[in-house]
Amino acid sequence: DDPDDNDPCNPDDTAGSCGSGGGGDCVTIDSEDFEGGWGIWNDGGSDCRRSISDQAYANSGSYCVRLRDDSGQFSSMYTEALDLSPYTTVDFSFTYFPNSMDQVTEDFWLQVSTDDGVTYSTYEEWNLGDEFANGQRYFETVNVSGINFTSSTRFRIMCDASSNGDYVYIDDVEIKGCFGNQSRTTRPARENILPAPASAAQTAPYVE
Repeated sequence: DDPDDNDPCNPDDTAGSCGSGGGGDCVTIDSEDFEGGWGIWNDGGSDCRRSISDQAYANSGSYCVRLRDDSGQFSSMYTEALDLSPYTTVDFSFTYFPNSMDQVTEDFWLQVSTDDGVTYSTYEEWNLGDEFANGQRYFETVNVSGINFTSSTRFRIMCDASSNGDYVYIDDVEIKGCFGNQSRTTRPARENILPAPASAAQTAPYVE
């Protein structure tokens, strides 16, 4: 008898769909290295690009995503709507390489929307001088918790620098949904509500 049809790890946490890490309690929703395109991710606009010109900053393969400046939606990359309603927490992993950030106010954000992108809340941020220095590669895993995930959840990474010469390169993004009551730190998303993505007509992709 299966006590929870939405949880492949209950009652058998050795099931293949549970994966091999973390006690078998997380399922990979998406893993993207941007080699074959954007996958579930979207180009936010003129200050976001996926280009072979950034090969030197890719962690794996030849492609990554470059974000720059502080142009709001245009300086971001965001996912399609994801059905995360079965999950209690989400592990969001990625690698980044900052370059030419030159002011202590410059940073970038991980944001979450549970209303299909109508509004976003900043969940985590990385600041020059606190979390990173220029010219170094970093690997991050953020446990996103304290959120009631929905069938229309989106993630967004947004650059908050000061000019077109301030860059952060994003690669190897993995999203895992986790079941049950995990022994993880739980905290609410930061109350920083930001507007939804611009319409397609307003969001012109970067053109080399």
